[in-house]
Amino acid sequence: MKKLMILASLCTILYISKADAQQPGGGDPAAMMQRYKDHIKRELIEKSKITDVEADKVIDITFGYRSKMR
Repeated sequence: MKKLMILASLCTILYISKADAQQPGGGDPAAMMQRYKDHIKRELIEKSKITDVEADKVIDITFGYRSKMR
């Protein structure tokens, strides 16, 4: 009986910790897009040697593709 209670407790703890790990604002596409741009744009421009406008287009295409994959 003790083993069953311990197992149930562990499962509950794992379930709660996994639910808590979700990113805030995960449902807002505009916020997700802005975080993605902030994270990727500078590095994309430096490594690929493309303009700001081209980087925005690449990010828009990539974000759209990633959204469809979800």
